[in-house]
Amino acid sequence: MKNILKGTVTFLIVVVLILTSITFSGHMKSDNVNNTIDQTFNKNISGNNTATAISTNNVTETKTYEPYKFTFNKYTPSDVNFAPIDSYIDVYKDLIDAFLAGKKSFPCKDDIKLADAYNSAEQGGFLPIGLIHYVGYDSEFQLATISYENDIPTHLKKINDFITLIENIVTQNIKEGDSDLLKVMSLYRYISENSNYDYKAGNPPYENYEITSPYRLLTEKKGVCKDFAEAFDYLLTQIDISEPHYCIRADYLDIGTHKWNIIKFENKYYNFDATFENVITGGKGLKFFGQTVQQRVDDGFKLPFLPSLGNGIKWYGTEPDTADDLFKPLQFCDDWAIDRENQKIILRYKTVNDKLIQYSWKYF
Repeated sequence: MKNILKGTVTFLIVVVLILTSITFSGHMKSDNVNNTIDQTFNKNISGNNTATAISTNNVTETKTYEPYKFTFNKYTPSDVNFAPIDSYIDVYKDLIDAFLAGKKSFPCKDDIKLADAYNSAEQGGFLPIGLIHYVGYDSEFQLATISYENDIPTHLKKINDFITLIENIVTQNIKEGDSDLLKVMSLYRYISENSNYDYKAGNPPYENYEITSPYRLLTEKKGVCKDFAEAFDYLLTQIDISEPHYCIRADYLDIGTHKWNIIKFENKYYNFDATFENVITGGKGLKFFGQTVQQRVDDGFKLPFLPSLGNGIKWYGTEPDTADDLFKPLQFCDDWAIDRENQKIILRYKTVNDKLIQYSWKYF
């Protein structure tokens, strides 16, 4: 089933946040979205004892933080649920190596393992649909064969450009010593703020849906929900955060399926939807960051939430425990910034009088 974002929905967040002028008619629309909070803000935010008022408008740090020491992992999956398993991992690595080197064939004695490796590499590795035409098998010579969309010099340039892009995304957004939480927040903002939802591919007649991929989202800044989720998961796997993280899907209203991410913090799972963040807040907020299951249900999603079907599947047919509302104080801000020196997240809010209020949230 296609990942679809459409229909007619009105989001109403009572008391703290009012999202106005949001309508979904045929597709998701984010024009003229105004985030405001009412006079009861102070009472509501005080429920989190780590939220305290601050007076400065900008984060000023006196220390210099080194960029994250990053090494590109060529075998990283874009959806860990499709990560290769031991029975064919050697063929999987041979396939990735050949693809990155622009080779047109490589020795392979088992066409079944090749098929499994190709499926894993395409669905959850990183064989971009836009770069590879097909993978075949020559039984006479026991060779796996690869046909590319571009000539070899162009193919190799695109590969090198992609590796450089990933290195830049990581090193420009993450600092050495950042906690897993800061890494997740930084990459979540990058994906949700620097990408655009492809309405033509995500809505009937689904123009160009077959070429959508996390590679396209990262290189062309355009994609549908599965691309947002898989690109985010890909970056998380590249930096090797210590906590488990997966792509997950569920039925959305009576329209279709939608895909997002779940990540585990302190033994609890939380929901992260970079697609909705992009469409609703332009990637500036944290409205869909660290949501509970109930918040997802309130947004229109139906239980159970299921992981992508793949070899690395951890559970199926039941939703993980995401009942903790740890990140709720963050979800009503209009903008935010990281204060590494004081180990705080600076949350910025606009009142109905367009007055800027800032609060800090102590991160763990």
